[in-house]
Formats: sequence, structure tokens, C-alpha cells
Amino acid sequence: MDRVRVVGVSGPTVPGSGYLVTAALVLTSAHVVGEAGTEVVVFRPGHPDTVRGSVVWRGTPGGRDDAALVRLERAIVDGGVLPRVRWGRLVTNLPGTHGQTWGLPDVVQRRDRPAETVQPSGTINPGDRAVGHRYVLSLDQPPPQGGSPWGGLSGAALFCGDLLTGVIASDPAGWGHARLEAVPAYVLVHDERFRAALAEHADGRIVLEPAEFQHVVEPEYAGLVMSAASLVQPRREIVPFRHRDELLGELLGWAELPGVSVRLVHGPGGQGKTRLARELAGRLPAQWTTVWLDPRATREQLSTVAAAAAPLLVVVDYAESRIDQLDALLEACARHPTVSPIKVLLMARTAGTWWETLPAESAPAQEILDGAAAIPLPPLEPELEGRRAGYRDAVAAFAAALPAVRGHTDIDWLPIAERLPERVVEGAGFQSALTLHMTALADLLDAAYPTVVQDGAGDVIDRLLVHELRYWTMIARARGLDQSLSMETLTDALIAAIVLDAATSVDAHAVLTRVPTLSDQPRIRVDAVRRWIADLYPPVVSARPWDVLQPDLLAERFLGRHIQRQPDFLDHLVIDLAQDPAERLLTLCSRAVGHPILQARLDEWLTSLCVRHHATLALPAVRVIVQVERPGPLIDALHRIVEDPAFPVRELEILSDALPASSHVLAAWAADMSGRLAAQHRADNNIPSLATSLHNLSARLIALGRWEESLTAITEAVGLYRTLVADQPDVYLPKLADGLINLAGAMVQQGHGEEGLAASREAVSLYRTLAADQPDEFQLGLADALNGLAADLEDLGQWEEALETITEAVAIHRAFAASWPDAVVPGRAASLGVMARLLHQAGRHDEAMLASSEAVGLHRALAEAMPDLFRRNLADSLNTVSGLLSDQGRGEEALAAQHEAVGIYRSLAAARPDAVAPDLALLLRNLSNLLVKLDRPEESLAAMTEAVEIRRRLAVATPGAFAAELAESLDILAARHWTLGQPRQAMTAFAEAVDISRTLPDVPLFAYRLTNLSNRFAELREAAKAVAASTEAVAIYRRLAAVEPETFLPRLAGSLDNHGMDLEDDGRQEEAVAACTEAVEIYRRLATATPGAFVPELASSLNSLSGRLFHAGQSEAALAAITEAVELRRRLAAGRPEEFLPDLATSLGNLSHRLSELNRMDEALAPITEAVEHYRRLAADRPETFLPDLEGSMRNLAYRLAELGRLAQAKAVYTETASFLSTARPDLFPPGSLDA
Repeated sequence: MDRVRVVGVSGPTVPGSGYLVTAALVLTSAHVVGEAGTEVVVFRPGHPDTVRGSVVWRGTPGGRDDAALVRLERAIVDGGVLPRVRWGRLVTNLPGTHGQTWGLPDVVQRRDRPAETVQPSGTINPGDRAVGHRYVLSLDQPPPQGGSPWGGLSGAALFCGDLLTGVIASDPAGWGHARLEAVPAYVLVHDERFRAALAEHADGRIVLEPAEFQHVVEPEYAGLVMSAASLVQPRREIVPFRHRDELLGELLGWAELPGVSVRLVHGPGGQGKTRLARELAGRLPAQWTTVWLDPRATREQLSTVAAAAAPLLVVVDYAESRIDQLDALLEACARHPTVSPIKVLLMARTAGTWWETLPAESAPAQEILDGAAAIPLPPLEPELEGRRAGYRDAVAAFAAALPAVRGHTDIDWLPIAERLPERVVEGAGFQSALTLHMTALADLLDAAYPTVVQDGAGDVIDRLLVHELRYWTMIARARGLDQSLSMETLTDALIAAIVLDAATSVDAHAVLTRVPTLSDQPRIRVDAVRRWIADLYPPVVSARPWDVLQPDLLAERFLGRHIQRQPDFLDHLVIDLAQDPAERLLTLCSRAVGHPILQARLDEWLTSLCVRHHATLALPAVRVIVQVERPGPLIDALHRIVEDPAFPVRELEILSDALPASSHVLAAWAADMSGRLAAQHRADNNIPSLATSLHNLSARLIALGRWEESLTAITEAVGLYRTLVADQPDVYLPKLADGLINLAGAMVQQGHGEEGLAASREAVSLYRTLAADQPDEFQLGLADALNGLAADLEDLGQWEEALETITEAVAIHRAFAASWPDAVVPGRAASLGVMARLLHQAGRHDEAMLASSEAVGLHRALAEAMPDLFRRNLADSLNTVSGLLSDQGRGEEALAAQHEAVGIYRSLAAARPDAVAPDLALLLRNLSNLLVKLDRPEESLAAMTEAVEIRRRLAVATPGAFAAELAESLDILAARHWTLGQPRQAMTAFAEAVDISRTLPDVPLFAYRLTNLSNRFAELREAAKAVAASTEAVAIYRRLAAVEPETFLPRLAGSLDNHGMDLEDDGRQEEAVAACTEAVEIYRRLATATPGAFVPELASSLNSLSGRLFHAGQSEAALAAITEAVELRRRLAAGRPEEFLPDLATSLGNLSHRLSELNRMDEALAPITEAVEHYRRLAADRPETFLPDLEGSMRNLAYRLAELGRLAQAKAVYTETASFLSTARPDLFPPGSLDA
């Protein structure tokens, strides 16, 4: 509470007290002054002059809003400017909050003497007069005596700590003058007229801060603006807020939800995160209070947040660097009774590994962060016109604010602003709010001081730094420091203050004496430097020695330029640095070298600094890497450290233990480090540690997609665990079981399915044994092992056992979920995903959809809270549900799910392509298939082309694992090209698939691909190539049939049929007949051996043989073959007409042709007439499929009639055909298209 602000108020009836909100606006009591517009006289105690004013807002005298605002004719304090007042309220039900007031009560006034003041203090209990919305200050000191000793104190401000919390209104009866009642500030804030008057006359708005939580609130400097650069700090709100309405609406809606919840807003520095949070705080309803969390708040101090009894918004800036504090905050929030909401708004430059692993910090963190959304903040001004308007707004705002900044008060800024030329604000950089604002400020300063900034000074940040240097120099000269110290020494001191910070004057001295040129200076001179920094950037809290250069981008650039000039300077600051300041130093340095204008020059410097000082900086680097936008230089440093054979193994183990559970950016280094540890433990013959290191190495190699190396490592680890189990089963049996799960996964991935299945079965067996003795500890491990076994069984096509296995796993997870839902969600979601696929395979589609939908919901919540860990699982679940939706005919829903799954995998592949590429290719194949179903062939081709390219890269790197998948993808790609009428591209893909198959062990698949290739050559009328391919296919099937006739004789017969057609196309009729005759003979033997099994194939083969015989000139034999085919198909159609009637109609047409070719015209008419009738029935049910066949058969009927001389009937049939088809399907048969 500031005594300079305490005033006396002489109203029309009674005297009172007041408090200066600004140098010309007084807060007092409504019953002290008259109606709005009434004249009031105000004076400062101890000062002779008085100032007249008028009431601009008045509440109800004696009512719940007994307060008023008085606007003075002129400022009543010297200089005319006062720091901004901070407003507050009580937000807990905790008794004993300290409060004080200061005014001019009657009890100390004496006739003919100057007006005197009293400063009563005491405590406030929130429950006192809570119903009447009053604060009651219970005084610490003995109460005064007399009738109305506190008369004249009305209107005095009530402060709790640094917060104006209320206005003294009365001395309540019955308490012997030992209590004072006040109107709470929150009552005033509820009044729209009060807020409007304050905004008009005090140039600001009220955001209530919590009085009980001041010890955890980040202090905010409310004094005069010392540096022009500080005007761009978002907390000063100099420039009007623009846009973000949609996001603000979303956040305001979030605030309305009950309970405790978290949101993360992330984006590059200068994007507008802090200003957005301030705008949110200002727009929340009046009952809300806001805590800007102090980075220095301890776990013990944060525990009081649990007592919040009013709606509370907690804002945490730079959340990525405050993991431990966030854990403490969330722990306190978890103890909150949730009667009133607590909303935690995190702001960070990235949403990387730190965010993904934050839930793992503690159970409260996991619970509260479940479902917490991470919101990327887009650029503020994406449109050019918006940037121009934003620039003009900023110029006007800074021109109005600069006259209050030290060193700039004697300049008329408005004309300078008006004379500024139109600024070119094109380019992505100007989309940033901070860049736009800094440009406006720098343009004003450059125009006012044209000789300060020279040409080529750099970008806008460098230009502002030049003006800051002018300011530093001016203050140094004013203090006489330039006589004893160089500006280089002073800027070194500023760098030390920025990089290391300091909490006390003792800390400040230690920081400054790390500067080489100050280390030998006398204490008085070092203290003078400390006071110079404090004068430049006054501390927000008096106990602290200084504040630092703001905004952060400016401080980072200052640091980067200093490193360029003096690359060895920070070595002096690093020596023997503790971990917290070392993390701060690395964070600032990483951000500084990350500025685009500097990064190419300073990356190696930062890497070398870490390597030189690895004992101090290696461990902090592991923590900082997951927090900063550009961790590359730090990662390079860690790689060099690991590669150094002299680096102690124990320190490597400490670094390993510090690794987060999962991190994309640290994945490669983690693998290198695990390999180094394994090599060292092998050299030391430390078997237990070697086994653990190999196990870790395997997992980290999997994260990189290096499956073959992973398999080698886990195979050795499992072997070592088996040895260790013999001596210490209690210790190593669980590790062996875990190792076997990893071994199984690596084996399956590398194509060793049976061995992988054996490992999975052993892992399940071990976990059953462990869970039988200690179910609480090992039951979930058993569920995970069952999940792995089910997946392996699924891969090997053992569907029934796989479903039984996964059903048991899901049952275990559901049992645990009843008591610990959050702890087991990941395993439950994974098991449900496997179960959905297996239920679908078993034909239980509704159950499959329920399981899959549940898995998607669980994985989506997990992925929102921990994207680095669970986005991949979400994508897999979406892939499964997409297939189920497609099978249910819900194509567009299926496509949306598949697109989302592919999008997730693409983003994952951008970070670690080798690790996710196989699954991305699989999902792209599924997407391509789905697009085919939806008749979107071009998009289907694009998806399949991408899948092929991915599998091609994988096959080049690991042909044994991925060549088969590449060949499969090429088959599909060829089909896509063929559908789009691109035969040459299709044949290229088909041929490559066949070439790959030659190298693979799956010989039957190779033969199948040769057959397909021959069919495509035949369609392109490249008969010789078709014959070559089908000849090779027949030869392969002969060899296979000789060994496994039951399996491969049918395939040989089919291949011979195909070969016969190719031979005929090549003009080799006799060979064609021989091939087809052999096919018929094989099918006849098979049909005889297994009655009913091969009759359809025999009929088809006879149908083909008939054609071959006819073209070979063997008409009678051709007629015999087709006659037998018709008889066989007639019997088949009698039993299953839907399946075989089309085949019968086809053979009847062929029989008619054979009879016509033998000039047996009368006999030829009957079969074609029957064929027409069959096609009529078929076309009635499936017109798209059979109308063309009906048209062809009716045309042939007309020909047969014409051959018999029955021309009128022939014409009638043809006319009927044209009329019927044109009416039924004008899209397929337009009128006139069938004219004879």
C-alpha cells in the first residue's frame, strides 16, 4: 500500500478518505460524496494544496456497492504518473488473511492541526458477513474509544498484500470499534458502469488477482516504463488486441466446464500466446480470478491452490521448462474439492516430448491431463490487409505511450507517427504479432533518432537493440559508470544477469563476479553495476536485484550477438554451475542460436560448449532438448559425448535414467548411448547390466525402425536373462518375460513368425506363473503378453485361438479398469483393437464395431494427452474401424477415419520415417482399396503409388523383410493403372512384381503372378509374351503338383486353360488344344475323385476347350465339348441358379455358335433362345451386370433367325432389343446406338 496515494476527501456532507487509482482518479465511498457530477475537494495529508474533482461514478450510499470514483481536474502528485493498481479478492475459505487500510479517521484529528492519518491492520475471515458481500477487517491493535472514532475513514482502500481488495464502508455496531467493514472489489467489478468509468479514466481494465495466492503469483512491474523496448511486452497491453475471437470463444467455453482441467496453447515466440491469455483473463466473468504462476513458487507454496473456493484461472508461461512445478501444481489441483472450477492454461513454444511425457510425472498429472487438448496458435495476421491495419494500430498506440517512457518525454511523437511512410509488411515474418509491433516501434524510434541506427543494422530486433544500447549508455553516463568501466564490461554484466538471473543481492554479486572484468573489482563497483542494471530494468519485487531485458526475443538476440562477438565468454559463466541455472543457460542459448539470422553461425558453438563442459551441461541438456524448438546442436553434443571413450560409464547411466519414457528427438542418441553402455558392460563382464542394456538397446532400435539389429540385441538379452534366472528367479523371471515379448515382436517383424509365436507363448506361460503368486503386480503384464500372443496368432492366420487369447486379455483389463481406469487405459485400448480385428474375421461384425469404437475413443483421449506415445495407436485403431465401416457400407465415414489414420502416420514419418514406414505403407494400401470401392480411381492410384515408393525404400534397405510387401503393392498398383486405362504403366508394375517374386521363397505366389502377367499381355494382344509367362507358370505348377497334388493339381489345370488361350492367340492351335485337353482331363479326374467338388471347374474348362477345338478345325469335337459343358452347368444351375445361371447362359450361347458353324441352323435356335430368357431374368435383378449380355444374346438370336430366313422375326427381335435396352438404361444404350 502506497502512502503517496492516500488522500482526504471533502464531500458535501461528511469528510472521508480515498485512494488514488491514478494520479487524477480517486476511489472513495459513495456516502462521502454526492451524486454523479457533484464537486469534491481532494487533498494529500501533509501537503497544503487541494484539487477539485467531480464524481464520475457512484454506487449506493450505505448499500452493498458503497463506493465512488472521483475524477480530478489535474494530477495531484508530482510527475503526474503513478504505477498501475493491482486489484484482488479473497478466493479461499481460509481464515486469517492479513489486511490493512490507511486513511484519515476522526480519532486522530485535532483542531487547528494538519490532517493526520492512521494505518489500521488486522485479518480477514472470508466467512464474516459473506452473505452480505462484505469483508470484515478484525483489527490487530486495541480499538479506539469514543462515539464514532472511525468516522472519516470511509472510502479508504483495503489492501491484502499488494492487492486493492476493497473500500472501507463502516464501523459495524456491536464490536466495540474493533472491526471495520469494506465493500469487496469483486462487488465493484460486477458493476458494468464502474468498469466503464475505470476504463475511461484509468485507461485499463480490472483483472482480479487472488489475495491468498500472492506468494505464487509472478510479480508484475506496475511502475513507470523505463525502456522503450518494454512497451512491446504483451503484459503492458499497449497495442489493442486483435482477432483470435474463435479461439477465445473456445477457451471461454472451456472455462465454463466444471472441475479441474488443462489446456496447452503452443506456438513460436512472439505469436501472441501471452496476450491471448491476458485477453482471456480479462473476458472471464467478474467472479473469476487469475494467477500468473511464478516460476519460483515451491511445491509447498503451491499446495494452497487446493483451497480455492472461487473460479480460478492459473496461467503458466514457458510451461515446457517448468515440468517439476507443473507436477506440483497438478497435485494441488487434484486435491481440490471441485466445488468451483480451476482451469490451468499452459503456454509453450512447442508441444513436444515434454507435453507427451508430462502425464507420467505422477498419478494426479495423468488423471487431470487425460483428454487435455494441445492447441497450436496460428499466425495472428495471415492476410496482408490485416497486417497493414495491425501495423497502423501499433504505430498509433506506441506514439501515445512513448511520452511516458524515460528518455523520450521531450518528443512530440504523434506528428512522427503521422509522417511514417506506408510500411511494406509482406512476408511470413510479419504474420507474427510481436514482429509487427516491434517493427512499428523501431520505425518510430528510427524516425526520432535517425543517427542512432546505421544502414545494415540487421532486422527489426537488431534495430531495437541499437536503441536499447543507446538507453544503456545514457544511464551508465548518468551514473558515472562510463568513467571506470567500459560498455563492453557493462554489456557482459547484462548478459550474465540475463543468462543466470538472481534472486537476491547476494546472488547478484555472485553472478556479476563471474564476469572476468568484474571479478577483481572492489565490492562498491560491482554493486554500482548491480544498481545500474536495476535502474535499467527495475525489479518487480523489491527483494530481487533486477528484472531482465524484455521481450524474450530481444534478450535472445542480444545473447546471440554477444556470443558472436565473444564466443568464449559463456565458458566463464558455466563453470561449477548448478543444474537449474545450467538448464536456464542452455534454454536461452538454444533459443538464441535458433534465430534464423544466427543459427547457421552458432550451432557448432553451442555443441562445442556442451562438449567442453559436459560434466556441468550434459544432464541439463537431456532435459532441455525436449523443451526447445531446435534441439539439434544439443543432440549433436550428446552424440559426441557418448562417442568419447573417456566419458565415465556411471555418468552415461545417469543420463540414461534421465531419459523420458519416449522421445522422437532423443531416439537416435538413446540407441547410441544404450549401445555404448552394452559394449562397456560386455567389456567389464557385468552380465546383469549387459542384459539390461541390451534389452534397452533393443527397444530403442525398434523406435528407430532398425528391426534386424533389435532382434540381435534382444535375442542376446533373453539368453542372458535365462542364465540369470537360474540363480535369482525372483529378480530376473519378470525381466525374462518382458524380454520374450520384445523378442516375439522383433521376430515376427523380421518374418520369423513361428519362432516369434513360440516366444510369445513362453512369455504368457511365465506371466501366468508370476500372476498366480502376485496378481496385483503381474496381472497387467499377463494381459500385455496375451495381447502380443494374439497379434502373433493373427499374423499366422490362427484366428480362433487368437480370438480366445485376446478375449482373456480384454477381460483382465476390464477387471482392473473397474478400480484403476486411468492406469490401464493404454493396454485396454490396444487389446480392444486386436479384438475388433479378430471379431470381424470371425464374422461377428457388430461386436467388432463396438470393440473398435471403444478402442478409438480410448486411444483418442490418450493421444490428445500424450501424442508422442499414443498417436500411432490411435491411427491403428482408426485403420481398424475404417475397415469395419467400409464393410457395413458406410464408405464416407470409413474414408474419413482412414484419412485421419494416414495423416497421423505421415506426421510420425516426418520425424522417424524408418520406424513407421511399414505401417504407413499398409495404411496407404488400405486407403487405396477403400477409394476404389468409392469409385475414386485417381485418388486410389495416388495412395498406392505412395505406398509402393515407401515399400521400395524399405526393400532396398532390408530385402528379406520387405520384398514380399513391395511385390504385393506393385500388383495393386498395376491394377490401379489398368483401371485408369494406363496399360504400359500397369505392365511395368506387373513385371517388377514378377521379378521380385523370382527371388522370394513363395513359389506358388510367383506362379500366380506369372499367370496374371500372361493375362495382361493377352489383353494387350502381345501373344508371344503371354505365352512365355504362362509357359513358365505351367512348368512351376507341374513341379508343385508332383509334390503336393491335392493342393496344386487344380492350379495346374487352371494354368493350362490360361496357357491354351495364350497359345491360340499366338496362332499355335494344336498346342492350344493339347493344353486345354490336359486341363479337362485333370479336372475330370478331380471331379471323379471328389464328386461335386470340381464340376464347375470342369464345365468351365470344357467351355474353353470347345473354343480351342473349333479354331483348330475340329468342329465336331468342339460341339461335343460344349454340349457336355451345357449339361454340367444345367445341373449346377438347377441347384444354385444365382451362382451358375450366368455360366449356363454363356455356354448355351457358345453351343448355338457351334451348331450354327456346323450349319445345323434349326438346332442352333433353341439354345440361344434359352440363353436370352436366362439373361432377361438376370438383367431384371442386376441390370448393370447383365444388360450388356442380354443385348449380345438378343443380337445373336436375331442372327440365328435371319440365318433361317425368318427376317421379319429377326427384325422384330432386334427392334425389341433396341427399344427395351434404350428404355431400361439410356445411359448405357442411348437411343439410336443399336440401330442396325
